[in-house]
Amino acid sequence: ELLPTFSGGAHVVVEMRDGDRTRLNPYSLMGSPLNTSEYTISVRRDDVGRGGSLFMHRTIRPGMEMVISYPVNLFSLDLRARKHLMLAG
Repeated sequence: ELLPTFSGGAHVVVEMRDGDRTRLNPYSLMGSPLNTSEYTISVRRDDVGRGGSLFMHRTIRPGMEMVISYPVNLFSLDLRARKHLMLAG
């Protein structure tokens, strides 16, 4: 089944079942928004975090299917604008 397209800056919320605990963590979508066959996320391991990244690194393997939300973009570009200014610091 094809996945919905997304725009740059979008994320999905990943559901992770860890025993009797369910974690819901947002992760940015990477790769081409036009690829509807798979989504790619990257997860930086944080050994002193709350456990979501450790669970992902210890349990999840490439190609595994996971429960995710529909892609959400809270910072999409306004397509009506003629120019966009990007700042970084």
